[in-house]
Amino acid sequence: MWETGKTSQIVMEMRRYNLAVLRISETHWTQDGQKK
Repeated sequence: MWETGKTSQIVMEMRRYNLAVLRISETHWTQDGQKK
């Protein structure tokens, strides 16, 4: 998420959906593409 442009993309999406609060959670994926 901390790559260049990612944070500004999140801000634009929050404005688009009129969001004041955003919850960010970490997701881990297994090697076969399934969420743990």
